[in-house]
Amino acid sequence: MLTATYDPETSEYINLGVAWDIVDDIGVKVDYFNLNIDDVISQRTITNVMRGVAAGTLEETDTFYVTRAPDGADGTLGRALEIGTGYGNGDKLEITGVDVSLNAKFETAIGDIGFNWNNSFVLEYIQEVEGGAAAEDIAGWNGLPDYKSNFTTNYMLGDHSFSWNMNYTSSTYEDDDTGHLDSWLIHNLSYVYDAGNYGSILLGINNLTDEDPVLTSTGIYDNADLYNNYGREYRASYTLKF
Repeated sequence: MLTATYDPETSEYINLGVAWDIVDDIGVKVDYFNLNIDDVISQRTITNVMRGVAAGTLEETDTFYVTRAPDGADGTLGRALEIGTGYGNGDKLEITGVDVSLNAKFETAIGDIGFNWNNSFVLEYIQEVEGGAAAEDIAGWNGLPDYKSNFTTNYMLGDHSFSWNMNYTSSTYEDDDTGHLDSWLIHNLSYVYDAGNYGSILLGINNLTDEDPVLTSTGIYDNADLYNNYGREYRASYTLKF
């Protein structure tokens, strides 16, 4: 069996940004980015190794291998007894996207109103999917939404401040444009009373509508980084600075 070796990664990153203050207190910013990593080093999952070896796209070594029981009399493949995995070179990783943000503030006779809107668009997420196979665009697949948005608006009047935040994650597919998974939108509300030298009081509600996290078609919760499973949360705090 061959000894596993891997080459160093090589990468290139491009970022182009434009910021424009349309008028006082209203601005927009647009950033284009492209990250390209060749010979990307990553740890293969057990499934990745099994698929790559079975497809003949991953050469077995002392690191990556599948040891099976004898094949069945009917020619069925013997069950896997031991699977070896570790770090190795993938084909490539390339991420291309655009970030757009808009912010504004308005002073009125009945209080100050402001908002901030951040949007992230993933145009391409090219990565190896199966062991040794050519990389493909998996933007929009499970765990890699191609659009995320965060909108926050604030209202301030004297010692009182109200905030409403909306956090949106676009729908995805489980695998290769199949198995549609829902989008996710949560609302967070907060109120702050500033008592000056006596401190400040905060009251808040996270996930106002008590949205459940997005699950796979088999009911598995596997994306804690994208969707929390805390449900509706109530917050209260008192802060005093000395």
